[in-house]
Amino acid sequence: MEMKSNVNILLQELQDKYGDTFSFDQVAIEKEVEIQSSQFSNLAVKILSVIGGFLGSLFFLGFLLVLGLYDTPVVALVMGVILICVAIGIDRNETSVLLDTVSISNFLIGGFLIGFGLVDLTGEDENLLILVAMVIASISFFFAKGFMLRMICVLIFNGSWLALILENKINSAFHFQIIFLIAGFIYLSFFEAKLISKNTFWNSIYKPLHAGFLISLSFALFLLANSWKMEVYFFYDWISSIAVFLANIFVVFKIIEGLELSEEKNKMWIYGLSIFVLLPTFLMPSIGGAILVLLVSYHIGHRVGTALGMVGLFYFGIQFYYDLNLTLLIKSIILMISGVMFLSAYYFYNRTFTDGLGEEQKLN
Repeated sequence: MEMKSNVNILLQELQDKYGDTFSFDQVAIEKEVEIQSSQFSNLAVKILSVIGGFLGSLFFLGFLLVLGLYDTPVVALVMGVILICVAIGIDRNETSVLLDTVSISNFLIGGFLIGFGLVDLTGEDENLLILVAMVIASISFFFAKGFMLRMICVLIFNGSWLALILENKINSAFHFQIIFLIAGFIYLSFFEAKLISKNTFWNSIYKPLHAGFLISLSFALFLLANSWKMEVYFFYDWISSIAVFLANIFVVFKIIEGLELSEEKNKMWIYGLSIFVLLPTFLMPSIGGAILVLLVSYHIGHRVGTALGMVGLFYFGIQFYYDLNLTLLIKSIILMISGVMFLSAYYFYNRTFTDGLGEEQKLN
């Protein structure tokens, strides 16, 4: 209801500004708003439906195992393809939460069945299985229509990429996947208007693509911070540190650009304080990544991303403090110095940037 009201207000403002030169299809817009509202309302219920679909898939796979379906890999492979096609067919229609669950369940069951069939036919070639998963996720993303199924396809694709890296023991390549996720997340966040105005296809895939990149990046940062606990080591962490640092500086640049500041002194203060705060994150790039997610999401008004950024910053900060192989006294000194740094940044921000912005607004 709120989305519909905001759209109507915007359309009225455009109509008043441009007059008869501005025309639009009221019926098509209302229908699209209704579809968008149904897709993104009750997000918690939809997440539970995904969990329910996954658990239902496991139960059904166990049932097929009892029937001995896996003894005939060709049948499992054919059934898997059929179920994925059925899932996409359901998803392409106007669906309810119940049908979303059925679609997701069929998709996951079909994927598992294709995997089981290929294991027997190819002799457990894990690289081939991963590549097939990436191909299925890519094709399904373009043919599907619903938000949840498309987002799952993005997560499967990025997860398969990570599995390919770990399977071939090229762990350092994980840093380049993080660079890809950061670049994709920033581009999707700052160029939303440009993308959704291209055509109806980009308008329909934007939100699941953005959500998929946000969740994938958050998981990648979590894995980067906890890999050593799982005995998975990603060497050359400085690659991710530099990428995250440069990405944060770019985000600061975009925010300054959006504020339309003209005073070079204020810009230099912001850049200086940003570098001052971000330099310590080289020790743990996940903290810088959480700051990146928080800055971008807060700037564009994305509530889920803002919450993920805050939780990530809190968690990674505590983890970094806990994992330091130092005495309690030194840890306390580090906390005190960090507190002084942030309070100093806040003080200078208020004294220089806020006052300067106020003067600029008065002049304008």
